[in-house]
Amino acid sequence: MVSLLIIKAEYASLIYRDSTYGMPALVAKGGIENLYLGSSMFRQGLDIESIENHQGDSYILAYNGNQPISELIELEYLISNNVKIKNLYVDMYAYSMTAVPDISDDKLFLETDISTKYRLWQSIEDKSLRKLWSVCVSANNDMILTAPIVNPILNSQFRSGGALTVTGGLDGDACGKLVPPVDTDIINEEQKKAVGDIVTLCKENDIEVVFIETPKSQVVMRDLNYRSIMESYRELLDDHGVQYISSEDYKFDYDNSYNFIDAIHLSYQGRVNFSENLLICDKLAQ
Repeated sequence: MVSLLIIKAEYASLIYRDSTYGMPALVAKGGIENLYLGSSMFRQGLDIESIENHQGDSYILAYNGNQPISELIELEYLISNNVKIKNLYVDMYAYSMTAVPDISDDKLFLETDISTKYRLWQSIEDKSLRKLWSVCVSANNDMILTAPIVNPILNSQFRSGGALTVTGGLDGDACGKLVPPVDTDIINEEQKKAVGDIVTLCKENDIEVVFIETPKSQVVMRDLNYRSIMESYRELLDDHGVQYISSEDYKFDYDNSYNFIDAIHLSYQGRVNFSENLLICDKLAQ
């Protein structure tokens, strides 16, 4: 198993170094003015063209369902690899705060070194042999084997980590028929601690940090559980003296179904509308 891990890690570092997304490409770049660190909320919800036109040197580092614990480890990995970051924008993905620590995107195991893989493994709750085999050995083998064919296609769909694909939105009043994906407001204490650790790490490395709430569908934004989580999230950031941008700080049409592809992800129109409003927000580095 160890041999397989080493081979996969070394091969992945080569095939993803010249990617248009992910950590290896950012490590190869060596530094970034504005790093957007988060989940698919950032990948699908931020328009990289608008961001680069407004802020210049920027990068979106996003993994599916990214949790604060994983984001902390990702940030540690970048800093340990001498990636210089001036401004960090962190995704206030509310539902990740309620999640049991886990690897929500096993691509992380493909893009990091052995020591970081171990750190990721130690952070999760399920440490069964079956889980170990899944994330370390069997996961993403198809991506590695098909990399010469698949990578050029994927690279054409991203720039500086941001999605370039144009996705249509929902029809009519479809947003009103969606349901929130999570039905709890109980904050996981380990995720909560990780948010504080991210703030501390930024202070230790002279990185300006701002947390950002992306738009969700009207059904989610009005959901009592979601609102409770976001209130707790804001209180946590206030306690740490950290700046954040919430839904009250920008304009967005939550009632327009065409701005969304599901309850929590934006369409192409939605991400352009959100990004343009976000970029003129006083709390964002200009």
